[in-house]
Amino acid sequence: MRTWSPRPGQQALLDFSRPRKRSLLLGKPGSGKSMVAMTVAMDDMISHGGKTLIVAPSLPARIGWARELGSWADTAFLSVRATLAPDFGFERATGRLAVSLRQETRKRILSFPEAVHTVPWHLFWHLVELLQGKAWPYTTVILDEITYCQNHQSEVYAAAKHLSWGQPGVQRIQMLSGTLVPEDPEQLFAPAYLVDKGAALGTGITKFRENWLLPDKVDKRSGQVYSYRVNPATQDELVRRFATMALSVPTPNDCDVVVNDIFVDMPAEARRSYREIKRQLITLLETGVTIEAANAAVLTGKLLQIASGVCYDSDGVERAVHDSKFEALDELLPHLGPVLLFFVHRHTREQLLALYPGAVDVREPRAVERFSRGEIPLLLAQWQSAAHGIDTLQFACSDVVVFTPPFAAGVYEQGLARIVRPGQKAAAVTVHRLLTERTIDEDIVYQVIPGKNSMSESILRSTYESQPP
Repeated sequence: MRTWSPRPGQQALLDFSRPRKRSLLLGKPGSGKSMVAMTVAMDDMISHGGKTLIVAPSLPARIGWARELGSWADTAFLSVRATLAPDFGFERATGRLAVSLRQETRKRILSFPEAVHTVPWHLFWHLVELLQGKAWPYTTVILDEITYCQNHQSEVYAAAKHLSWGQPGVQRIQMLSGTLVPEDPEQLFAPAYLVDKGAALGTGITKFRENWLLPDKVDKRSGQVYSYRVNPATQDELVRRFATMALSVPTPNDCDVVVNDIFVDMPAEARRSYREIKRQLITLLETGVTIEAANAAVLTGKLLQIASGVCYDSDGVERAVHDSKFEALDELLPHLGPVLLFFVHRHTREQLLALYPGAVDVREPRAVERFSRGEIPLLLAQWQSAAHGIDTLQFACSDVVVFTPPFAAGVYEQGLARIVRPGQKAAAVTVHRLLTERTIDEDIVYQVIPGKNSMSESILRSTYESQPP
């Protein structure tokens, strides 16, 4: 079993975090944030007693953190317990904790003997609401991938804020992220407030906007501001102040990344359906009316579905529109070794499992371990389920297939970082992207992910550029 010895960047994170009660530790996957945070947490448990709570995305909360800690001699002795939905006793009708079972549920969770408890982000608020008070058992709280907590109006943020500034017994909060820089600069407010209660950047969102942002998109008729951008005049000072509460370290990569874009076409009938939905979307986007945002999101999702080959109708029934991507995948896979394949839609996973008997979903028990040992030729991963907290895939794989691109650049980068990370044995990782020509696929990979345009701007831009003069 390996002994953890911090590299220079990891030692910098340790030196930054140890004297601070609240800190932001930033670095791409493989930078060692997890072991840094756990090393500091072990110091706290020795000094103050109590347990450690790790809040993480679903898959890392269920298996990722336990596997990571179990793989190092320094932390293998720690017992880890994943606190999941069956531990809570939710009412089926409301999705909330049953009032009659609250005390019993609270007593049961407090009785768990393990030193380290993990909980998925979607259950975090419930856990805090249930256990808050004098009996709070966790000395240290690790918020893994703080991007889940960037909405200052969410229940998740309210729970984190309570632990930072209202819960007795919390000695330290460490916030981790590989992709903290948001598309919306307003989202920097929430993690900054959790660190210093607004001392550096503003105690409220209004003050934060006044100090650091400028209106970006504004309704000319009503004056309502729909989005903000960083004020160039105060940007340098914003960066300087943020650096007092966060430390970012580079991640050494021992491999190159090669992109292999494979273009496919749609049959004429599918193309007609695509154009009709895009026409409806453009009409909404050109009006600029915010109330239509939900409808625009639905139409954008339908464009991505059609580009991938299947679209849901108004009754939620799947309708196959073409097999172009599956045909391209059939031609590609025989030339590759073990493959990590990313998708967006549930129906894609079901079709892939039916077409390829050797394929396994990453959420299946021990799928990560089996793939890392070379026992699985095709590992299927929905972007969100495998974008965080999964290690060892790089030991067995140097080929990624993007069946459907995600809408967010951060999710894309985190997904690829499952194998583009230290420990990758190949000289280059090849990313094979299956793209349906003249569709939203191209908008995403060439405009949205590189940060050139937003999704709506990209769709309008590609539409106008395709029009004859």
